[in-house]
Amino acid sequence: MNRLRFASQSGRTIAVDSVAVEIAAAPAAPTASIAFPGAVGQGAVSTGGRGGDVYRVTNLSDYGNADPVIAGSLRDAIESATGPRTIVFDVGGALELARPLEIVDKANLTIAGQTSPSGVTVYGYNTLLQRADDVIIRQMRFRTGDFNAIGNATGNMDLLPEAADAIEIVESNRVILDSVSTSWSMDETLSVTRSKDVTVQNSIISEGLDDGFHSSGPHSRGSLVRGELTPAEQAAGTGGITFFGNLWAQQDRRSPGVGGDEVDPTLNADVNIVNNVISVVPKTRHFSSLL
Repeated sequence: MNRLRFASQSGRTIAVDSVAVEIAAAPAAPTASIAFPGAVGQGAVSTGGRGGDVYRVTNLSDYGNADPVIAGSLRDAIESATGPRTIVFDVGGALELARPLEIVDKANLTIAGQTSPSGVTVYGYNTLLQRADDVIIRQMRFRTGDFNAIGNATGNMDLLPEAADAIEIVESNRVILDSVSTSWSMDETLSVTRSKDVTVQNSIISEGLDDGFHSSGPHSRGSLVRGELTPAEQAAGTGGITFFGNLWAQQDRRSPGVGGDEVDPTLNADVNIVNNVISVVPKTRHFSSLL
């Protein structure tokens, strides 16, 4: 059974659309060392780049697949990591991506956006975490946009709208996003699928593009959340996903949309949605849902 908890300060249970929804206290951080002070929920167990090297981002440049590597760039900081790493910023401002920003088949990485003197915004393409374990991302802004979408003759026309989330976390474990701002996606704005022990906290998930070249037409969506927990994992209370203290704003649907595995009905979602705010756009079809 998919388990969805909307939490406040009480301890009662209500029913929403005939689905039992537990109203519980905010999730406590695990007793082991947490990702950082103030980290909560299942993703708080992430170790990030603890104990590894430190890479200093010194420029806001980016490069394509066929271009020379740019030392001191955020992309090089991610792609050159071979062990635990903490990425800090000596610069701030807007970073125009030359291609999707991918944290794929990586582990033990911290992107410490709070170290930037004025903050960093990455834009132009999506950001993907796939098979990424023990990742911490804090105080970063992600603005995908449709500049480079297939179908938009004014850009590179190489970004598939159906894959253009602002941030997508898939097949990953022990990930925590804190104080990130995500907007202007063409698919979902911030999604977590087939991943375990993930927290998204104190973040903004907003302004999915309703007219952004998506093949299905208008497609302003907040978050798609799909779990793949076994009954034993659910009983043990492990592997779940926490959304704590976030704002979903100005999207048509899926703020959030939650469901289990699409193929195996025995694999379910276990999601804690705690002290969030959902700001509804002026459309009658806006909704949050169990998928």
